[in-house]
Amino acid sequence: MTLIDVWQEHVQAMRERGLAMEGLHGEFVAEVAATTDPGEVGNVYLAIICVNSYTTRQAAEVAQAVLSAD
Repeated sequence: MTLIDVWQEHVQAMRERGLAMEGLHGEFVAEVAATTDPGEVGNVYLAIICVNSYTTRQAAEVAQAVLSAD
């Protein structure tokens, strides 16, 4: 799994400290790959978009660029 984010400081923080999450079973930190460059990701079969509503179009365009034609 690779996360794509436009905010370089957030990407750097995720690379250094992981992604802190909170859920039904408490808090945990997941180690993730993160980048600001969609070109580093290659082709994927699934893209999950988690953004504020005003950036949905931009996120969808990035997802379209990395999704496999299959």
